[in-house]
Amino acid sequence: MEVREGPGVGSGSFAGGARRPSATLSQAVVAAFAAAALSVALAGCGSSPTANATSTPTPQASVTPTSATPSATDSGSTPTPSAPTPSPCSRVEPLPGLCVGRAATPQEEAAMIAVGKPAIEADYGWPDWSACVNGQLCYEVGSPSRAMIGTNAGTFYGIYGQYPGGGLGSPCWVFLFQDSSGWHYVNAGCAQARGYVPGPGDRVFVNPGCANVRDVPGLSGKVLSCLNSGTTVDVDSAPTYLDGHIWWHLAGHGWMAHDFLVAPKNCHC
Repeated sequence: MEVREGPGVGSGSFAGGARRPSATLSQAVVAAFAAAALSVALAGCGSSPTANATSTPTPQASVTPTSATPSATDSGSTPTPSAPTPSPCSRVEPLPGLCVGRAATPQEEAAMIAVGKPAIEADYGWPDWSACVNGQLCYEVGSPSRAMIGTNAGTFYGIYGQYPGGGLGSPCWVFLFQDSSGWHYVNAGCAQARGYVPGPGDRVFVNPGCANVRDVPGLSGKVLSCLNSGTTVDVDSAPTYLDGHIWWHLAGHGWMAHDFLVAPKNCHC
């Protein structure tokens, strides 16, 4: 979909008054995530689409700018890009298995949460944990939020679960970009195991067609290859926002738009 590089698939302490999550909810979700991470590798979603389709994905968040349609792929070139190799984290990993970017300052964290928290709740139809009633699935920002910033793009961590115990839930990562007017919500990814959000063992999500890999982030980058849906990739960079898209570097491949590295909302895959 970049051939199909459209807008987003969806559209510690807490600054800004965010409430500290309940220990029960956090422990329940962390335990579920750890157990699921030991499961066998997940298969790709559905059948592999026909390569090089030219349709553009429908955005789920209107704040993401519309970008130009990329040119046709040139899959005959040999990838040569590089990106910094992630090092062991001296802090809580901002994404599963991925220690990249820099920790947001308290002011940056507060600004990111102020935009991203209401946006994910509206996107998924979840009440805030502070207003939750028994049996509802609700959302709260994690403690710590793990807020991380790359180049004009960032992410923070939260949890949704069933009130009051936190069962039936999952960790969620909110993705945002920044421009001169501030932070903007792109989408979110919720998962109990790797393979659904950027990090080691992520997968490509595109249907139909294939997702372009470029030598540099941005629509002007040369297309090196096009990866089919379900292809397993290892993200090894912080996010970069350019040309209306967030970009991530894939080890051994090149740069791919964020649109194809987060599982679609409610994806049973």
